[in-house]
Amino acid sequence: MDKHALVVMSEHGEQNPGGQGRMLHALQAAREFKAAGVPAEIFFHGIGVQWLTAFAAPSDRYTEVYGPLFEEVRDMIGGACDFCAAKRFDAADAAKSFGVPLLGGDGEHHTVAQLVADGYRPIVF
Repeated sequence: MDKHALVVMSEHGEQNPGGQGRMLHALQAAREFKAAGVPAEIFFHGIGVQWLTAFAAPSDRYTEVYGPLFEEVRDMIGGACDFCAAKRFDAADAAKSFGVPLLGGDGEHHTVAQLVADGYRPIVF
């Protein structure tokens, strides 16, 4: 059976309904894969790592609504891009608070190509 990588690259923000919708679809897909017993993990790349910061802030409006869904699939998070979280978008502390590993190694990018090399079928949100 294929394993899927749900790669979140969408931007967070109240003024970004498109990014909010993509994050919601990633969470819903994760829940559906989990319920069906299909191997899948969520990865945060690029500006998508900011979602970890949003979900770490209980006062975030999006988190108030979709935080329970995030918690439902949190065990499916495979990691976040080290460079993007630690060096670019200041989300490393949020990743650590959730126990999300930073991938790519020592401030380097984790890529979709690496996910494919690791046997994942990527779906980008």
